[in-house]
Formats: sequence, structure tokens, C-alpha cells
Amino acid sequence: MKKILAIITFSLYVSSLFAEEDPTSLKMKFGFTYNKYDINFGSFVFKYDSYNLFSVRKFSKHFELGMFYNLHQRKLLLSENVFNHGFGFQSNIQLLPFIIKSNKFRFDTYIILRLGLLKLFKDPKIHPYGMFGGGIVFYPFKHIGLLSEYSAEMNTYNTFKKSFSYLSWKSFKFGFLLKF
Repeated sequence: MKKILAIITFSLYVSSLFAEEDPTSLKMKFGFTYNKYDINFGSFVFKYDSYNLFSVRKFSKHFELGMFYNLHQRKLLLSENVFNHGFGFQSNIQLLPFIIKSNKFRFDTYIILRLGLLKLFKDPKIHPYGMFGGGIVFYPFKHIGLLSEYSAEMNTYNTFKKSFSYLSWKSFKFGFLLKF
């Protein structure tokens, strides 16, 4: 899995070097999102709060690449709160430039792909993590946007069963974006 992640990351980086855009118009975006979600394990339901930070650099009008960090807080009924951390690479593919040629449009729609690693609770190991989804941003101001994302997040380590198995959850995030 680590080799696949390294190959994908390297290919995205190399392909972005050949993007045809003026270097003076390259943009950076910084975002923060928050969401609540539940994961069901039979009769058990774990409630999570998730805080997500990301930064992407615009390499062309269609492609952005950057880093992300997630902090998931699991709320337990009778004990302390437990945290997991996720980090890795994020790529966005902008959809509106394929349709609308204006640079003054106040919306962005994009497809998100995140590949990284997840540090689960008190487990000393780090596990593969991935996320695929889509997002939309509305810019009420020139450099500040309101965003929402819907995603399917995947993890191969099931903490409830203490074994490797496919675990997936869907989430709907809200937040803001700063564009420079």
C-alpha cells in the first residue's frame, strides 16, 4: 500500500510540473472544515467530531495538489474522549473551468482525492487512509469562501474488531476557505 501511495503521489507531482499556466498566477488555498458523523458496529454506535485542515496549490485551472490533516474525536459515554489523526496528500480536480470560461465566477466545484495515513486512538501503528468525494465553494468575498464537501472515507483497519478489514463511512462537511 505504501508503494502504491508513493507512486500515485510521484505521478501527480510530475504531471503537475507540465501544467501550462503562468507561474505568477498560481494560487494557494487554505481550508478548514468540521463535521459530525456516526459509525455503526452492530448494536454499538460511535459518535465522532471531525476537524479538517488542508492546503492546496493551484497548478493549472483544473488541477490542485496539497496536504491535509484530520483530527477525529470519538466521544465515549463513560470514559475520556479518544482522538485519531490523519494526514497525507490531497488533490482537487476543478470542474467549472471545463464549462465556464469566466474567472469572475463566485463558485468552485471540484472532485477530491485524499491519500494518506491514519493514527488510530492508542494504537502505535499507522494505517492507510483514503477519501474520495466532491465539494462546492461559494465566494461571498474575493478571498474568503464558504465550502461544503461530501465524501466517502475509507480505512482498512477496524478498531472495533482489532483486525484489518474494510471500513467506510460517509460524511458531509462544512467550513470556510481562504484563497491567495
